[in-house]
Amino acid sequence: MPFGAECYLDCKREGFTGQIKQTHFRWQDFVVTEIDQKGQLVELVRGNIPFAREEQQKPLREKKDLTVQGKEKPRKKKIDEESDSSFLNQISDSFEMLKDVALKDLTVNLGSSRLQELTEFALLVENNRESDQKLCIGSELSKEERTSLHRSVRLTFPHLKTETIRKAQEGQVPAIFASNDKVYWEFCSLLNDRHQVDRLLCFAHWENRRKPTTLNLNVSGADKEQRTKIHRLLSKHFGSFLESKTFSNGDNNKHSSTRSGESYIQIRMRAKGTKETLEAIQRLSTCLDVQPSAFSYAGIKDKKAVTTQHVVVRGISPEQMCAIEGHPSLKGIKIGSYRGRVSGPLRMGGLSGNHFKVVVRKVQCRKSHARNQEECTKNIQEAVSSLSFNGFLNYFGAQRFGMDDKEVNACDIGLAMLQGNMVRAVKLLLTPSDYNPDHDVNCAKRYFCETGDVQGALAKMPAYKIREILVLKALHRRGTDTDGCRKALLNVPYSMRLLFVHSYCSLVWNMMASYRIQHYGREEASKGDLIVDPPTSTHDLDREAAGNGDCGGFDSCGDENSGIRRDRVRCIANHEQGKYSLVDVVLPLPGYGVQYPANDVGEMLRGLGINVPGAYRKLVAFPAELNWNHVKDADCHLEPGESSGLSENGSKRLRLNADSCPGDEEKQSFRFMSKAKENSTMAQRHDSNCCNDVELSFRLRPSCYATSCIRELLKS
Repeated sequence: MPFGAECYLDCKREGFTGQIKQTHFRWQDFVVTEIDQKGQLVELVRGNIPFAREEQQKPLREKKDLTVQGKEKPRKKKIDEESDSSFLNQISDSFEMLKDVALKDLTVNLGSSRLQELTEFALLVENNRESDQKLCIGSELSKEERTSLHRSVRLTFPHLKTETIRKAQEGQVPAIFASNDKVYWEFCSLLNDRHQVDRLLCFAHWENRRKPTTLNLNVSGADKEQRTKIHRLLSKHFGSFLESKTFSNGDNNKHSSTRSGESYIQIRMRAKGTKETLEAIQRLSTCLDVQPSAFSYAGIKDKKAVTTQHVVVRGISPEQMCAIEGHPSLKGIKIGSYRGRVSGPLRMGGLSGNHFKVVVRKVQCRKSHARNQEECTKNIQEAVSSLSFNGFLNYFGAQRFGMDDKEVNACDIGLAMLQGNMVRAVKLLLTPSDYNPDHDVNCAKRYFCETGDVQGALAKMPAYKIREILVLKALHRRGTDTDGCRKALLNVPYSMRLLFVHSYCSLVWNMMASYRIQHYGREEASKGDLIVDPPTSTHDLDREAAGNGDCGGFDSCGDENSGIRRDRVRCIANHEQGKYSLVDVVLPLPGYGVQYPANDVGEMLRGLGINVPGAYRKLVAFPAELNWNHVKDADCHLEPGESSGLSENGSKRLRLNADSCPGDEEKQSFRFMSKAKENSTMAQRHDSNCCNDVELSFRLRPSCYATSCIRELLKS
């Protein structure tokens, strides 16, 4: 396996040869089933899981109240949020009334003379829209008073902005200054209606962005080019928390700026074929006429596989989901098992792990073990036993880096993003591959590189290339300059955008893991390695169980669900030599907020200077519930859960089972689930040096890769 994965954990055994994910492999050869946080397999039930009637009728605000956690005064939290929501709704509905109230507040807080001074300053700015003057309007105020003053000035004089500045000459006393808001005049030049601009700026600058609400702007007099400029300006200044969309309402066009967040439902989704999670969600969003950002998921599953996982959808009812079942554009995608009114979106890494069922084709033993079928079976058994006993090097798998284009991979794009070169990142994403140059994707990319015609490239790009389409749409909307390229990358969903950065950090981790094994050995932890201290109390155990997977989350650059608490990571001291084994060692993903090893690996990581949140990842991982068996060809055409369970002679299959748990648990013991007679019969039915096809099933913790696990078995 490329991308820095150069070592094996057990070099004493030769392993065996086989093929997975070859050019014409069957999708059922690689089945991935998500394991939820309760440890249950996410199975797609035929028909719908009934959801409680009272759950459907429960008001949204009551459900929101249930999401308030870890606060000393949750009732006050609810009251505050209701007040915030009420204020935001008034911005849309009763803006003039709010302005009158704000003017009265200013009169009380500033006094008539200071208010008169502020009014004259506002008039001065209005007559000179390029003014850079500032006016001090208050000092020695409490935080609540400053908040009220900021809000009142914004409502009364929308073309002014306020900021709190600490002046050294006044003994670090915070003072509020008013100045010209040049963004205001930018919107005035496009909307030609100061009343709409007043409402928009007040809406955008309101400090509480947690509550969902919408502001409609009338742009019926604007042509398409002008509306595009409005979208770009909104994205430029407020794109991190506002999204905008133009829609038709009768004969009137309205421009809607919305804040994210509504009710949520949970669904189960199975994707089969060359449909990764993002493409499946893009198709679902098109059928439902919602943005892809309305969907959340705990992990992005393998593209070349049959995958089943939980997905949470915002603002959609179970009835709407039922209505799109069987839609022609959802070929290869099944949905069902709906549950309404869940508490919120899924977060990346919010799962217990994944269950894998993988068929290895054309299995052959190495020549030194190829005397007969019995010894070939024994060789496989020993390799599986070694894998369960010793584990495998926890490399990031090849799918982490993208293998569609040989010249450019996700890690190359991630490096450009880390360097702040967004133009190069977009160029790399849209660079054609010399491999299969006549493919539609490469033709579309080549057309863009040669002509710069964004709209033409968009028309040529196949619909399943979701990332490329999202970037091209944004380039068409915002331009191809530096800011346009930055916004184009921001148009890709947040978790997918982070995958590029994570991909490069994962490459670094793989290379450092190989360096660690090559220079410090495989047997035990050495001086300078990082290890994790075990919990010292029941309280710590409870905290770890509750926070499992929160080590940087997916916002960190790496292990989405390691469960490693940073306050328990430390370097091995001199007197601890020989006390810890390799399974205790963790390696950091590069970034801040992590401790580096006190050896050459740490020095190399420091030299990278990567400015992203770091994380820790176990150097060695273990499969759980590891089983293997010979399979006949017919079994591999069945959907998950429909396997016949019979060998070629109609008897139960030969099965080895390793009772194990993920992580660095105790050594496992093996037991045969078949009789010696079955073993002998199986040996007679295969070639002398070929075991044909072998099915593996096992569980892995989040962020562990089945391809890395199987790589340890095959030693190739």
